[in-house]
Amino acid sequence: MKTLVVYYSYEGNVALAAEVIKQKLRDSSNARRPEEADIFRIEVEHERRFKSFLKYLWGGKQILLKKTPILKPRALDFDRYDLLIFGSPVWASSPAPAITAFLKQLPVSGKKTAVFCCCAGSKGRTLEIMKSCLSKNTVVGEIAFINPLRQDKKEFADAVGAWVEQLAL
Repeated sequence: MKTLVVYYSYEGNVALAAEVIKQKLRDSSNARRPEEADIFRIEVEHERRFKSFLKYLWGGKQILLKKTPILKPRALDFDRYDLLIFGSPVWASSPAPAITAFLKQLPVSGKKTAVFCCCAGSKGRTLEIMKSCLSKNTVVGEIAFINPLRQDKKEFADAVGAWVEQLAL
């Protein structure tokens, strides 16, 4: 089975989670052979970066005004993959606009998919919104991770590994 992990990350939490998911897919004891996993980072054309409280105001404004960022174009052959996993940070109880824009233009249906998000506390409606964008596909798993960059690395890897096992690959 071949898996693609697609994610958008603003501060690095989702990027860390995506890398650990990729590694755990390869190490999965549930599979008869190691999973083949690729990773794809969604990038925004003109992304603004804030480190202070301004990032929350800016991100919340993007959600409230339903801003759709322009994504950097990159070709993906989704037909090569049996499972697609999508990850997003939580912004104002929703997925980041970049992942929502990507999912809304996703040219696939009938695929096995899974979704994850990274948050500081509450996931809000993030996973529900992501799953609604994937309504033409079968969602086989979902999970919210709280601050992966601040967690103990082994505990976080174990939690990711347990979720990967539940995906029934």
